[in-house]
Amino acid sequence: MYTITNTVRDITKLSNERYTVTSATALASTTFQAKCMIVKISKHLKLNPSEFLIVSETGKKWRFSDWKSI
Repeated sequence: MYTITNTVRDITKLSNERYTVTSATALASTTFQAKCMIVKISKHLKLNPSEFLIVSETGKKWRFSDWKSI
């Protein structure tokens, strides 16, 4: 499992008429799913994907920009 959070701003306050954010964190089961979720959230809320931090169950941390090809 991977936990995704935005480290720059509180995204729960950025909901718009087309995309509603109900939680400041998201869970993904694979790295591919985590990357897809970040791309989708960034596109809908007009954010930079590098603002997001991904943390694995083992505590390893990555920035979206650290993943060159997943």
